[in-house]
Amino acid sequence: MGNILRTVTLDRASRRKDKSVSLTFITDMEQSTEQFMEIDKLISHSGVVYFKAVGEISEEELQAIEDSKFEFSGKKKHEILDSILYKLWVTTKPVENYGDFYKSQYNKFIKHIGDQIPE
Repeated sequence: MGNILRTVTLDRASRRKDKSVSLTFITDMEQSTEQFMEIDKLISHSGVVYFKAVGEISEEELQAIEDSKFEFSGKKKHEILDSILYKLWVTTKPVENYGDFYKSQYNKFIKHIGDQIPE
């Protein structure tokens, strides 16, 4: 995937329930449709943000970023849900096999969320 390098302003930071932090940046310049498409392609991908409060990024900093290796730990939200469903299946010992149990639980969850949408 591509990289995004923009000058930005850190607009806000807020703590989430799981103790992670949501960061919001605003680009300092208007973005063309092509530039926005470049950003849009990376939505929901994990990555690394290097934020420098003032000045330009030096060639040494840029090279260090490019040379860095990052491993992302932790599960994605859908993987956590899948793990919890499996644990529920193991502990409740339903009659159905795991595949059927998984499908029925996902369908219940989808219905539960769908039922909350106002008409």
